[in-house]
Amino acid sequence: MFLYERGVSLAVYTLSLIIICCIISCVRARRIKTVLLIYLIILCSFAYFYNPHITADLYRVRQYIAYWSYLSWDGVVKYAISNSQPTWVLYSWILQQTGNINMLQTVTCCIVFGLLFRIVGNEYKINKVEAKNRWVILLYLMANGAIFLQTISGIRSALATTIVFYCIYMETVEGKSLVLHAPLYVFALFLHSIGALLIIIRFIFLVIGQSSALKKIFRILVGVALVIAFWGTIAGSLQYGSGYIDNETEYRNIWQLVISIIAMMQVGYVNIKSHELIKHGCITINRSLVRYSDIVLLICIMTLPVSYAVPMRLTFLATFISMGLLYPLLYAQNTKGKSTDIKILMSLSLVIFMLSILRGDLCGYKFFTLI
Repeated sequence: MFLYERGVSLAVYTLSLIIICCIISCVRARRIKTVLLIYLIILCSFAYFYNPHITADLYRVRQYIAYWSYLSWDGVVKYAISNSQPTWVLYSWILQQTGNINMLQTVTCCIVFGLLFRIVGNEYKINKVEAKNRWVILLYLMANGAIFLQTISGIRSALATTIVFYCIYMETVEGKSLVLHAPLYVFALFLHSIGALLIIIRFIFLVIGQSSALKKIFRILVGVALVIAFWGTIAGSLQYGSGYIDNETEYRNIWQLVISIIAMMQVGYVNIKSHELIKHGCITINRSLVRYSDIVLLICIMTLPVSYAVPMRLTFLATFISMGLLYPLLYAQNTKGKSTDIKILMSLSLVIFMLSILRGDLCGYKFFTLI
């Protein structure tokens, strides 16, 4: 169905990725942000013109947000307070007030990939990644086409996952304050049940992490206070999320499941190599990111037998986190004059990308329909 439209749309999508990967490996370092900005605009254009079929998530999203789209501000605030995902209600309502139904997926795409490219650019900058290796990190991120399609179609889970990852990265790698990111955590917490799960994981790490006893006690007290204050909404969100495990009739795309498993293998390979570098005294690798990646990957594997949605979405986070571990691997390979790890990772990325186009979620993408 719609073979011509999907074929042309995916060809343009693939061509744009190839061109950007080539350009980013050729330009001077100071032009990298410009290239990423251009690619962000291209992706947002793809998002804006996305034409969802009746079976697509975005088609259903548009139907059920119509319930509160026509409420007044006072009415939607009252409804949001009684809902288990209030930030989603307010976020979608605000964008619907533009009168353009395409703004929801476009703005979401801009936020998600804007944050991700901010981190990609940061990796290039702080690690001074060689020009010839820049494309490796970008392809590693973009290979799983479900990330793009879930961003512009599923909306909530991809947005919540990216926001939590951005906070983790900025706090772990750049040393930013958690307090500054509190509004982002609250937004993700009440956006989707996956956001609640990821934030719980995040705060467990904060409590058991390397810090003083006083800080641990303070974090525990703050966490308990927040849970008590927002327990009604949090409980509703977690109860909603448990449906992904209890639901025996859950929609499953077997090919996307295969893609997720290959992505887990890819992340696992990065983690194994990262531990090897740590063992040999590598000081450039961020040990906290390695631990995060290990735990998220473990949860992906543990939930694989009982759910389709949870491991697929957590695989996104695992991919994001492990992306921050790629440079030390690239540097070690170049130092030794070998490229085995790069070849293995890029081969897996190409397999993931091809399956995403042919049978994964991305194969449902089209930006026009012939009459």
